[in-house]
Amino acid sequence: MPAPHTAREDRVNDSALRALIEDHLEKMRGIHLLELRGQATSELSYRPTIHEFLQKIAEVYAPEAEVISEPPSQRQRGHPDWLFHHRRSMGVYGYAEAKGFDPERIIDWKRHREQTCRYLSLGHKLMFTDGVDFFLFGPHLGEPKHIALAEKPLDARSEWRPATPAHAVRPFFSDFFREPAPKCVTDSGLVADLAVRAKNLTEDIKSLVRLRPDEGIDAAETRAITALRSIKETLQVEYDASLSSNERFSKAVSQILVFGAFYAHRHLYRLEKPADLRKQLVEFWTSEITTDSENRLKPFRALADILGKDSHSLGAINSPYYECMLYLSYVRLSKSQQERPNYHKLYETFLVQFDPRDRTDFGAYATPSNLARFMIGFAEHVSRSVFGRSVFMDDNKIIEPCCGTGTFLEEILKEAEARNVEARRFPPLAGNEIMAAPYALSQYRLYQLKEQYPLASRIRSLLCNTLQ
Repeated sequence: MPAPHTAREDRVNDSALRALIEDHLEKMRGIHLLELRGQATSELSYRPTIHEFLQKIAEVYAPEAEVISEPPSQRQRGHPDWLFHHRRSMGVYGYAEAKGFDPERIIDWKRHREQTCRYLSLGHKLMFTDGVDFFLFGPHLGEPKHIALAEKPLDARSEWRPATPAHAVRPFFSDFFREPAPKCVTDSGLVADLAVRAKNLTEDIKSLVRLRPDEGIDAAETRAITALRSIKETLQVEYDASLSSNERFSKAVSQILVFGAFYAHRHLYRLEKPADLRKQLVEFWTSEITTDSENRLKPFRALADILGKDSHSLGAINSPYYECMLYLSYVRLSKSQQERPNYHKLYETFLVQFDPRDRTDFGAYATPSNLARFMIGFAEHVSRSVFGRSVFMDDNKIIEPCCGTGTFLEEILKEAEARNVEARRFPPLAGNEIMAAPYALSQYRLYQLKEQYPLASRIRSLLCNTLQ
C-alpha cells in the first residue's frame, strides 16, 4: 500500500527540492542566453530541460509513474507534450503541456481554454508550464493553481533565484501526482465517458484524413494518413458512397476504435493486471481482423495493421486512443456488469451520447432480444401455417435489411441451434447495415459466437445502403 499523501510530503527533503529547482532554473537561464545569442530556438530548446525537471519531480512524488513523451507530430496537432500514468494500475495522473517561454510575462492560460476543456472533460488533471511558471487545472479545481519557480521579468545576465519556497512547491506537485484510485462506474457512466473520448478522436481523425501522405509531419503520421485514406477509399467505393464525407467517415472510425475497445474490455476484464489488460485490449481488436479469413472486416484491415505497430504508430490519433486504453484498463466493473452484457443496448446508449442526431437519422434503436425472438417465432408460425414449411429450409433466403449490431442475426442463430438445424440445411442468411460501427460490432459478435454456434460462419453481413 502506498504511504498516505501527507506522510509522503513530509518525507520530501525541502533542501533537496530547492537544489532541484535551482539546478533547473540555471539550465533554463543558460538556454535563454543561447537564445539571445541566436544559438537556440525557443520552445524546442527548453522542452528537454522541462522534461528532465518533470521526470525528476515524478521520481520524488510518484516513483511508479511512467512518463510518455509525445512525438512532434502529436504536439503540433494540439496534443499535450507529456502523459503521466501509473505503470502498474494504468491510472492516469494527468497531462503536461509546454508553452513558449517568455522571460517577461506569465503564461496567459485563458488563451488555451478550448484545449484545457478538452482534456478536463476526460477527468484528468492538466499542467501548463513554460519551465518557470506552472499552472495546474483539474476537473474540480475551479480556477487553476499557480506557482512561479522564479519571479518574472527575468534577466539572463543575472542569477535566477527561486521565488517560491520549497514547502509551498510541494503541495502543487503532490496534488498533480496524487495516486489515482481505481474508477468504479455504471454502464451509463462508462458509455458517457467513452463517448467523450470518441468525439475527441473524431476531430483528430478529421485533421488527418484531409491531408495527403506527403503532408505528414513524420513517418508515423504518414502511415496513419495512408491507412485512413485507404480505408476511406475502400468504404466509399465498395460499400457506401456517403462515407466520402470526412465528417461521417471520421465518426465511423472513431466509434469502431472506441466501442470496439469497450467490447474487447468486457471479454478481457478478468485479467488481473491492468498493464496486461491494456496490452490485450489492442491485441484482441487487431486479432479479430487479421485472423478473419472470410474478409468480413476487410475495410478495417489497414487500421489493424498500424494498431499492431509501436505505440506512436497512429500519429496524431495515438494520444486519445492510448488514453482510452488506459481508461478502460483502470475502470472497475461490478459482477452484474460483467455477466451477460447487452452490447446492442449499450451501443444505442453510446450513440445517444456520441451523436443523437445520427441515432435519429439512421433509426439506430436497439431491438430487445425477447422481441426479436417473438418475431422469429411468429415468422416461423406464419410460414408453417400458410406455406406448410419451416423458414429454416436451405432453399429459403433470410434477409435482415437493417441489422444494426446484429440482434436478429444472433437470435436466428440461437433458434436454429435450438431446432437442431443442420449446417447443410441452414438457409442463406444475410444482414445489411448502413452504419459502419454497428456493422463492425455485428462482425465482432458473429466471429466470437462461432465456437458456441457453428452456424455463425454461414451468416453474411454487408456494409451497404439497403435502399440503394
